[in-house]
Amino acid sequence: MDNWRGVLIEKNIAGAISAITIILFIFDAGHIRLAVRALVLSVAFVFLYFTKSKTSLGLLGPVTVAGWLLLPYRIDYKLLVSIGIVMSCLGIVLVGYIYLTDLMPYLQADDTLTGRVLIWPALVSYWQENWILGAGFGSFWDIGSDSPIYRYTASWVTQVGNGHNGYLDLMAQLGTPGIFLAVSSLLIIPFSKLLSLRGIDPCARSLYVAMLIFCAAHNLNESSMLDRDSPMNIILFVTVALVWRQSALRLGRADQEASRIT
Repeated sequence: MDNWRGVLIEKNIAGAISAITIILFIFDAGHIRLAVRALVLSVAFVFLYFTKSKTSLGLLGPVTVAGWLLLPYRIDYKLLVSIGIVMSCLGIVLVGYIYLTDLMPYLQADDTLTGRVLIWPALVSYWQENWILGAGFGSFWDIGSDSPIYRYTASWVTQVGNGHNGYLDLMAQLGTPGIFLAVSSLLIIPFSKLLSLRGIDPCARSLYVAMLIFCAAHNLNESSMLDRDSPMNIILFVTVALVWRQSALRLGRADQEASRIT
């Protein structure tokens, strides 16, 4: 009964898609009958549970709460929300720094995050030596004997095929400028745009924010951002496209109103 994946290649993708389905039917299914919504949500949650995808199971609750908290948001709150986000991030970094010594034995254990922490040092080491340009897009893993990973380890890590952390993978492949551009264009700018849009439906805003947060957090444990046809990468790009469409619609209406006034 464990590790359900349906027709998909592995449980983590199945879990992520189940979680996205739940988010969609919570925030953007008001036009669908309540009984149908309840049925879809129940089936999606049961399937998500039996995938045993820890990342998606762990993210669903906080992401949904974040979307709900944003429902009453008004653009006048942008500065306050931005300060809150920055302070929260700084607080997490500070707590991590204070308790780093206590956390190290746990982080260095072979079974922590199902072995992911054993993959990351090679990516960080390569980035430290090639922090400007990186290896090139798609050129760190699975390119034969010339793959950079072979210079940093000879263990099972060489056969993994990705770093199970999209940010570290992009740092190693694209360098510091590349990861900055990727994160800015796909996460920071769309999120900032959502906080700045006037007249957008509150449910739509909450949905897009929840989707962005889920994709961003999921990328910490699974390498999906800019991973070609990865389902989560496609979902991220669709979300960003919808944000810009909303922006264009709002801008078009503003131009129409301005033309009427003049």
